[in-house]
Amino acid sequence: MVNRARVILLIALSGLAARAAEVTASLSPESVPAGEGATLAIRIEGGRAQPPQLPAVPDLIFNGPQTSHVRSLFNGTLSQNVTYTYAVGSMKPGDYTIPALTLQVDGVAFQTRAFKLRVTPSAKQLPQGFQGQTPPAAEAAPAGGSEGFLTVELVIGGREQVWVGEIAPVRIKAWLPENVPARLTSNLQPESTAFTLHNLSPNPQQGAEMRGGRRWSVVTWFAGLSAAKAGTYLPDLTVKAALSLPDPNALTNRRGMFFAPPTIQKEVVLSSKQGEGKSISVRPLPREGRPENFSGAVGKFALQGANLPQQWQTGEPQQLSIVVAGEGNFTLLAQPELHPAEVWKSYEGKHEFAAMDNASFSGRQTWQFSVMPRKAGAQPLSLAFSYFDPAAARYETVTSPRQTVQVSGADLPAEVAPAASVSAPKKPDADLLAPL
Repeated sequence: MVNRARVILLIALSGLAARAAEVTASLSPESVPAGEGATLAIRIEGGRAQPPQLPAVPDLIFNGPQTSHVRSLFNGTLSQNVTYTYAVGSMKPGDYTIPALTLQVDGVAFQTRAFKLRVTPSAKQLPQGFQGQTPPAAEAAPAGGSEGFLTVELVIGGREQVWVGEIAPVRIKAWLPENVPARLTSNLQPESTAFTLHNLSPNPQQGAEMRGGRRWSVVTWFAGLSAAKAGTYLPDLTVKAALSLPDPNALTNRRGMFFAPPTIQKEVVLSSKQGEGKSISVRPLPREGRPENFSGAVGKFALQGANLPQQWQTGEPQQLSIVVAGEGNFTLLAQPELHPAEVWKSYEGKHEFAAMDNASFSGRQTWQFSVMPRKAGAQPLSLAFSYFDPAAARYETVTSPRQTVQVSGADLPAEVAPAASVSAPKKPDADLLAPL
């Protein structure tokens, strides 16, 4: 059975080799209005050929080719047909000659015949004698955002306002016309100083959604917005995109069955102002109940662990490692303090943040800093830091359980605070009464 199949294939191949190649060309129609295209088709039967080199004819435009392949087996003969199809025309009326085209089919040169193409004036063009006058007004452009826009929405569940210093999680969507090839050419950028953009997800999601009775291609990021002062602000974000849109000045095929319309690249700026966005209310942090060690951190944090040395001696600094986990504005979270302050002297150290999600809203921050005990004996020690909880709308202070550590050595003398400078009393002006 296998040998028989091989014989049939060899017969088919020999039939293909024995058959001479043929090249035919056609142009239809032979007259088109300016701005429209006739169809030039070149058909190669029984051979393989690359598309022909197109001639350079002044004011004549070629779009294409579109390529189609057909293979068939009939009476033991395998045939292969290739057709190259072009749209050809001009924006300028006149009579044009399409010269004969040369193709190499399996190493043999073939030449098509020449064609005549008449391009007539188009009804869409201004008549002769009106070329210097103002053309009729174009139809009104679509409403803003028809080529794309941005939307920004809070994703904090049940809250419609944020707090000063809070990194509020938001969902940012770029809406692009469906079935229009597009690519983003810039990063998201805030266009005003009201909000700062944080933690933009590096790999946006892509999908399709309905909005306003129209289907859109949607690119979605997750990020955070923070404001430095209270007020009501509209998030003003932009991103640039390149769209492949139909070229209004390109030739169109009259039959409309062979060609996708020629396109042009158009740079557009998508803005959240075009997307019917909502303003965000930013509330000031309350003064009442604000702890002295509050440094501006807004979120929810917890002490996860602390690495304390086993042996202490007065006057000798040792390094501590403290880990705080949670979600919120870690950049404003201060280094935890040691209490009581008269026993423990802390030095500024370094910290490192490790994200626990793609947008860096949650994570762990590790501080490493030096601490020196000032008093010997059994000394109490605890850690503390403060933050503002935006969901509960109140300040929270985290304090670790107090433990006792043994410190060797002798007590250090108490530090003397630098004396405040005393300025001489100001001499009153001569025309004023001297104070009693």
